[in-house]
Amino acid sequence: MAQDCEQALGYMGKVCRYLDSNGLCYTYKMAQDWCSKNPSDAVCRDGGASWAPAPFGTAPLVDDSGFVPMQDAVVAGASGGAKYSCACLKHCSCTGKSDGKHACRCAAGDAAKPVGDANELALVATKTKDSGKQGKCFCSCGGQTSG
Repeated sequence: MAQDCEQALGYMGKVCRYLDSNGLCYTYKMAQDWCSKNPSDAVCRDGGASWAPAPFGTAPLVDDSGFVPMQDAVVAGASGGAKYSCACLKHCSCTGKSDGKHACRCAAGDAAKPVGDANELALVATKTKDSGKQGKCFCSCGGQTSG
């Protein structure tokens, strides 16, 4: 999920508007371009115009992307329709601590707010300002962290 979040931020010339059948961003610009020209095709799930800047969407800047990580995704192979949700901290990188909590370094410092299910990031203990984390994401899905 961290890869999709970082792609949605638009750094390195990548964007995320169109998703595959699993709800993950198509990585290649060619796929985003193809879906923008064929939006009604079954393989193109549209995250929405706010997810990407022009030419793929309407976000004024890459940092204003409306990207939201997966919510209420069905756990593959689980009985009873078990689901999970995700949350990300944009422009942040975090490391685990021995107490199970995470220490994060974020471009916005303490002002960094999660997108998605905030309960997923309940174990974030600290957020220190670090401009070097611009374009990075820390995500948690069903209690599993990445980034």
